[in-house]
Amino acid sequence: LETSRTAPHLTQINVWSLINDPPLIDLLNRSGIHIQVYNVMNGILGNAFKNPKAHHHVLMIANQLEQEAAKNGKPVDRVYAAQVVLKWLMQFGISVIPRTSNLDRLTENSAVALMNVPDMTQDQLEIVGKSMNAMINNQDLEEDVKVKVRFHAKKTDVFLYWMSAHNEEEQIAYIEAGNFYEEQTHPGHQFKLYNAYDPDQYQTFSIHGRYGDTQDIHVDL
Repeated sequence: LETSRTAPHLTQINVWSLINDPPLIDLLNRSGIHIQVYNVMNGILGNAFKNPKAHHHVLMIANQLEQEAAKNGKPVDRVYAAQVVLKWLMQFGISVIPRTSNLDRLTENSAVALMNVPDMTQDQLEIVGKSMNAMINNQDLEEDVKVKVRFHAKKTDVFLYWMSAHNEEEQIAYIEAGNFYEEQTHPGHQFKLYNAYDPDQYQTFSIHGRYGDTQDIHVDL
């Protein structure tokens, strides 16, 4: 840059460098060189299942942004993890051209769709930044975020069981009538609650809340 006759206006870098090379990013910003990144989806979200805690945090922010959009009357049906990552880049003034052969994803990741996603707060930007760092470096976050579920026993004492994907049951708690038990779990998990005095009476519940949500389940057996 010191010896160049014409300073570059834009540089393309791998998203890995954006996350892991602060001196380079500082130099580009001080020199007024616009940053465009590639390998965003594969480099970050391609590691989501290897780093589930980080991924859950991004999904939590997606859920928050979706609720914010609905509150403000914005035309957003659903906010996806990919949109959260792209919105994070946009808010820091970084360009990205996501590549996909899927027409639905092309629409979801378009500039028009992203403009309808609410801006993140400083706290949300920090959470997403840490999560992106964790996924791209395959160093998952220490803390997880889940769905908080409160099971309320309305009229009688109940036993609470968690059900595995193979329908195996594991007892979690005994809940006295009029009390509740709080459990941290994942969307889609299933629980079965038995009447403590009549095992033939039971109810099965599937967790429909999303990461960061609180769901109340009232059991009337």
